[in-house]
Amino acid sequence: MTEQMTQTLRHRSKAINYDNNYFADHGEANSLWSAFLSHHFQFCDNTEFMILYPGNIKLTETQTMRMRKKPNLLPRMESCERVLIKNTNETMDEWKKDCRQYKEIALELGCGKGSFTAGTAKVAPDTMLIAIEKVPNAMIVAMERVCEEGIANVRFIDMDAANLVQIFSENEVSRIYINFCDPWPANKHIKRRLTDAGFLKIYKGVLKPAGEIHFKTDNKDLFEFSLRQFSKEGFTLEEVTRDLHAQGVIGIMTDYEAKFHSQGVPICRCVAKLMDRR
Repeated sequence: MTEQMTQTLRHRSKAINYDNNYFADHGEANSLWSAFLSHHFQFCDNTEFMILYPGNIKLTETQTMRMRKKPNLLPRMESCERVLIKNTNETMDEWKKDCRQYKEIALELGCGKGSFTAGTAKVAPDTMLIAIEKVPNAMIVAMERVCEEGIANVRFIDMDAANLVQIFSENEVSRIYINFCDPWPANKHIKRRLTDAGFLKIYKGVLKPAGEIHFKTDNKDLFEFSLRQFSKEGFTLEEVTRDLHAQGVIGIMTDYEAKFHSQGVPICRCVAKLMDRR
């Protein structure tokens, strides 16, 4: 390895370049570097790291390390099967019957460990909250939390948000929550952002007239980008703030949000209301 070799560390896909001096000066990064050299990796829940090798280092493929699989994942998911929508196509009529007893359907895109999911469902018992999550390792924690607390109005689907129109009909969803999604900072990844125009068109395909997107992030660049995209795609903006908890905690926090707030990180939030479906 060259002395000035640069590594790219992705933490929640937030790319930062480090050189050897950084690793020498920062304990957390240095610990990861040491673990890398010893070929031993242990990652936190809902965390993804990627090491890329630039320069004259020749490797046959990019090394990608994802979070360790949860112990007994399948048995744990089976124990929570009452809240899991397993096969959305074959069972669609069946699980949608459960939704009809509720006044509204709301979606949460990326539920993480479920603090926001559980809290939101409890304060809105007349709403069916469906959490969309494509990382079962994270989703199982949220599922167990909902089951342990006996919350009836939550369901989980293991799927990508890009496929929402395959499951939900036009005018079926009243509200979509997007909390602390991956910012995908590189320009080449803009289309992967959950607030990019392509995704907003998908949401417009399932939202009711005047349906809302409630968006929170700690990433200021993503927030400003999202405000522009909402406006361009026929949404009106309400409750726009760049420091949600400046005067004290407001609303229900996600696990990430509570951590960021405790560190003094400002939280950005807005509500985008659909006024033009075109």
